Amino acid sequence: MTQRFFTQTSQDIVYLDANATTPVLPRIADVVSHTMQVCFGNPSSSHITGVQAKYLLEQTRAKARKVIGAEQGDILFTSGATEGIQTAVVSTLLANRHKATEHSVLLYGATEHKAVPNTLKHWNEVLGLGARY
Repeated sequence: MTQRFFTQTSQDIVYLDANATTPVLPRIADVVSHTMQVCFGNPSSSHITGVQAKYLLEQTRAKARKVIGAEQGDILFTSGATEGIQTAVVSTLLANRHKATEHSVLLYGATEHKAVPNTLKHWNEVLGLGARY
């Protein structure tokens, strides 16, 4: 039996930390739960559950493209903010490293997730870009 812990009902809470997480819409939670319990499978495998998972994954990508208005480009699903930030930063730096000069500057906002400046610093050094930040 799963034990659940609540300090207040959700109607009593004013939640202001959307940078950390946000409430999930009930319909989305239902679909995710169903997928994790019934439609799971490795989309890279050629067995039937893998093929079904791959189909579901591609349908989800198509819906994501439609929602954000992207006709092309990769839609990547990550496990959280830090992984998404790493992917975005590394992809951008690699795509633009040929443009780096001794005057290059990496800018980020003061309110960014702490993974942003840490990731910029790390990959700037690893890739030898020499940019200031």
